[in-house]
Amino acid sequence: MDSPAQLEVTEIPAVDGVNAAAAPTSRRSRARKRKHREIEDAAVNSDTVPEAKPAEEREENVGRRRKKSKRDNQDIQDKQDKPGQASWKVSEPTGGLFADLLPIFSADEEYLLLGQTQSVKIYATATSMLARTCKTGGIDIFSFCLSARDPEKLYILLKDGKVQYWDWTTAQKLKTWDLGAQVSDIAVSTLVDGSEAFDVLFTSETRKGQSSITAHYLTRRDDMAAKVLYQQSEPIRAIKTLGQANYIVAVTWKSVIVGIRINAESKKIKQLQYVFNKFEVSESITCFAARINLAETSKKTAKGGVDVAIGLEDGMIRVFYDAAATDDKQKHHHITPTNTKLHWHRHAVGSVGWASDGNYVISGGRETVLVLWQLDTNTQTKIPHLTSAIESIAISPRGVSYSIRLADNSVMIIGTQDFIPTFHVAGVGFPSTKHHGDQSLLQYLPQRRTPVTSISTQLPKLVSAVPTDIYRERHEQKQKSGFYTNTGLQSTPLSSISTSVTKQALVENYSTTFRQRPDGKQLIAPNVVLLEADHSGSWLATVDEWYQPLDDLLSNSVSSTEAKISQLATVVTNLVFWAWNKETSAWERSTRIPNPHVDENDASLPNSLVLDLVAAPTSASFWTLGSDSTIKHWLPREKETLGARATTTANKDTASIWRCTRSIHVPYTTPCKGKHSAAISSARLAISKDGSVFAVSRMSSTGSEVTIFTLQAKEPPKRVFTYNLKHEGVSVAFLNQYLIIADCESVIVRDLTNSTKWYNAALGAASAADLSTSPHIAMDHEHQLFAVSVPRKLKRTTTKSRKSRIRIFSTLSKAPIFSLDNQPHSAALLSVPSLNKFYVLTTEAEIYSISPGLNENLNTNESLTGSKSEDEVILEDKRSNTLSNIFGTLGSTQAQIEDKDASIDRNELRKKIEWNDIPGLNLDQPFALPKTSAIQQLSALAIGA
Repeated sequence: MDSPAQLEVTEIPAVDGVNAAAAPTSRRSRARKRKHREIEDAAVNSDTVPEAKPAEEREENVGRRRKKSKRDNQDIQDKQDKPGQASWKVSEPTGGLFADLLPIFSADEEYLLLGQTQSVKIYATATSMLARTCKTGGIDIFSFCLSARDPEKLYILLKDGKVQYWDWTTAQKLKTWDLGAQVSDIAVSTLVDGSEAFDVLFTSETRKGQSSITAHYLTRRDDMAAKVLYQQSEPIRAIKTLGQANYIVAVTWKSVIVGIRINAESKKIKQLQYVFNKFEVSESITCFAARINLAETSKKTAKGGVDVAIGLEDGMIRVFYDAAATDDKQKHHHITPTNTKLHWHRHAVGSVGWASDGNYVISGGRETVLVLWQLDTNTQTKIPHLTSAIESIAISPRGVSYSIRLADNSVMIIGTQDFIPTFHVAGVGFPSTKHHGDQSLLQYLPQRRTPVTSISTQLPKLVSAVPTDIYRERHEQKQKSGFYTNTGLQSTPLSSISTSVTKQALVENYSTTFRQRPDGKQLIAPNVVLLEADHSGSWLATVDEWYQPLDDLLSNSVSSTEAKISQLATVVTNLVFWAWNKETSAWERSTRIPNPHVDENDASLPNSLVLDLVAAPTSASFWTLGSDSTIKHWLPREKETLGARATTTANKDTASIWRCTRSIHVPYTTPCKGKHSAAISSARLAISKDGSVFAVSRMSSTGSEVTIFTLQAKEPPKRVFTYNLKHEGVSVAFLNQYLIIADCESVIVRDLTNSTKWYNAALGAASAADLSTSPHIAMDHEHQLFAVSVPRKLKRTTTKSRKSRIRIFSTLSKAPIFSLDNQPHSAALLSVPSLNKFYVLTTEAEIYSISPGLNENLNTNESLTGSKSEDEVILEDKRSNTLSNIFGTLGSTQAQIEDKDASIDRNELRKKIEWNDIPGLNLDQPFALPKTSAIQQLSALAIGA
């Protein structure tokens, strides 16, 4: 039994049917593409863009096709479903990351509109409660703004170049237009054409490598026509309009473009004309704001000049006065207007805005400080110690409050006079998976679980380690260093995800200090990489790491690769145990163990990483798996002070100290060879319910190796069997007497009571990138269910194109009892048995649940159809079989046992053995592996029979 067992995976058709081949391109499709190219060519060669047809008719046709496809899929699903199988419910996703979009107040300031990736949420400012949601239908949002003609209407710009028109007071979509270009930003102004007022959409868009400022307006046929106002080769990132489109302000990465309308007396929208002034700045622009200054009278119009404030990447703020073009006959100018420089921010400016009276500039950034600049006196007023970095600031229409969006995925509203918060919404944070130093070091680091867990006792909640600053792709230009470490602990009650999120610090995150070394480089906080809670919810264990900065290790004689290897050798790892304090409703640190997997016999060896952390299923203890091929068991004991036990602490759990009670070496049976010679292989650890069996999956030279060990007190572990799998990403788990082994293409369920494979289910083909990713597994011991989530990468290469495939299995059936495809990319999959639900956390920080329907029967003693199936009869026979195979034989060879078993009638064997007379063995309770003494008696009785 000690020899490795080769696993042959039998391909079983997936539940969701057969993958259809891609259909060849039709003649009509080619003609449609050719027509689009002709329209784009005409747009580039002329100032007027041909009218774009409304998308209503096309959406109606698409809707018919989707309904037909949905009916066909439902028919297929009905044929595949087993008779009597009840339905499962998938809840609507809640939470989510607030997008990098400016919050918008309603005209009466009673509502605040916040943008997310694929929806706009409307919150009541008086109660901080969600009023309604406008969903785009699965397409990402680039920008949104209120209608200038009717403030109860909303324009949403989508990634595919379409614009949706909504009534946000009822969350009803009214119309959709296709602009036919790649649009980056949108602004709206009202213009009068004849006797009617129309909304004109000003966009920054790109056609065939040329970036332009374009005005889109409705024709009398309710179509969208367009006129190009300005064109250049450099991409235009953002745009604003002021004073009924009398001014246009746009920015690129290092330039500002200001346009002034020169024919304001014209009543025809088609006759819009502007004179533009463009001027450069030295650093990258991170944010900007503009206002009309009535004190500055332009020679072209008597409506005042325009002042522009910009925030730069180096922390400087520059204020340009009367930035519009001068009065001459040239269409384009390159004149730098008078400007003022404001210095205080040490990092890139996150947001900048103008006060309603124009006397103040408001700014914020990574310092977590809101700064008010009094321009006349050059004085500063600071509101410090906000919870996270400031990403955007919006001023209400009456100028009485500020809306501040923070980098920890929260939004607040404060008064402009007293600075007291009157509104607060905290979104769900997402654990960062990016390394806090050089990103290329990731190829040497192991792949770990997402640091999130569930607590089912009392008030069910999700607990996760999250960064103070949520990572966003836009920071690649603003802050190239990208220090985004998991430094905080977030608790999310599953009953009220959007309103009751609480946070506390896990490590020193330097959120309100300089965070700089004497040489000017930034300090890096430790990163929490693993997190787990015990079964009672009273204890929490975390693992955090800190690496020496790569710049400190580089020199003329040290290469980049050698420096990265030195980084791994200098890692500082902390295993920290936290106790839940009921009085303060917070986690209190009990014990911190530095470098828990350091070699005690040879301190000169480099520190080992903690690859996995799991909690014991039924006791207050934890297990860790290190890169030194050791497993350690951690238990608490009460602190003793001067010979007396500490009993004066308010919380008794904090008066306990954790220590390692056992260290087990689990060597490889096959050589381990990663992609790089210095790479640390990924690993997963699983413990059986009674703690007598554990499984370890690790990368090997041929893929992955899964080894099963038995564990007895004061005895070395015994290896039972080993699986060698061809894929690198493998996860393991125990469900009662079953061992679950999953990779991205299949799930293997093995019954440990007789060392046979119970069944194998295929999950479908996966791409090469997905095969190295370990699946997520969630176990429901109470109902004998488990769920598996595997990634699936679509044809597009962007991160958001990644989806997940979810399957739910029961130990009573060899096929999945529920299937979900094309779900948002899963970051974690958790089980909450007290609620009878599985919860999924996506990479967009959204949470949704999967639960059985009202008629779902999860009684483990009965089948889904109410009568015992053939599989259940076999399962019952396996439960009553002897357990000798898993622990070896006592006094006989395996061949002798098989021969003896073959000659014994199973029913006669059951009659001869008095099961209830064996101490520690109770077959009436849900199955868990018995004690060693009971197993030895059972094996002896079976052999003696």
